Amino acid sequence: MGCLLVLLVGGAMAWFARDLWWEAATGRAPGAALVWVAPDSTVDPRSRLGREAAASYVSLSASDLATILSRSTRGIIDSPEVAIAGPELHLRGKLLVGSLEGIGPLAGWLPGAPRLELAGRPALRRRGQVCVTATDLRVGGVQVPSAAREALVARWGGAAENRDCPISFSVPNWVGDLRVANGKLTVYKDRP
Repeated sequence: MGCLLVLLVGGAMAWFARDLWWEAATGRAPGAALVWVAPDSTVDPRSRLGREAAASYVSLSASDLATILSRSTRGIIDSPEVAIAGPELHLRGKLLVGSLEGIGPLAGWLPGAPRLELAGRPALRRRGQVCVTATDLRVGGVQVPSAAREALVARWGGAAENRDCPISFSVPNWVGDLRVANGKLTVYKDRP
């Protein structure tokens, strides 16, 4: 009985002190709602990256990333929206099931265009290409287990060179590093 009481008191204390540890554990503030942003077709963030090559860094907003990702996921995700929380990008939209190759019996489980929500961490894959590695995937509101997530994400890779990173986008060759923080993706020049 005493052990149960200690566990209950410890759990209650951890819950009330979650402001101290929650963000370090999950990557976002406790209770923080994601702010979803749709692509802005009037802006071309890639041209801004090209114009600002003289700067040592360039910050891209969630709207910029939504515009870039809407172009790179065209034919796979319809009506994409992006949110940035902690070190992760979040992408949601309607999954176009017809774009998935060889998913076999899963096709019947994914009728129409189910809602897709993906969280991932961006990193430079090679010079000129940013790869978003999926850390969480939900299709139709159901969380996809990690082994199935990797297989499902690989199905929308298209060309063989993209199979290991189907969610990717290009950046100028001068980009040497990137960071996600404060609601922005900041790309840094490799040599100032």
